[in-house]
Amino acid sequence: MGVVIITAVFVAILLGICGLGLALEDYGGYAVAGVLFLPPALFLYTPPVAVAMHAPVARFAMAIGAVMLFAVGLRGTVSGERSALARTPDHRTA
Repeated sequence: MGVVIITAVFVAILLGICGLGLALEDYGGYAVAGVLFLPPALFLYTPPVAVAMHAPVARFAMAIGAVMLFAVGLRGTVSGERSALARTPDHRTA
């Protein structure tokens, strides 16, 4: 079980580094903030993971939290696409 957790954290760090690299040009301030807040976030994340290894309720709560965060991020993306589609002119011919 420990290997799975370490692998998940490692993949998350790699994805974060790739995301920061992609965001650096357009969103420099956010990229710097991401670099500064990644280590404290990992330190805050590690104790709940240790608790979740032994408590199924904590594991379930963390899963619900992850789904909620994913939904918030997806909502912003989807609403941005909808507003972009609403702004495009309609070129239907009758």
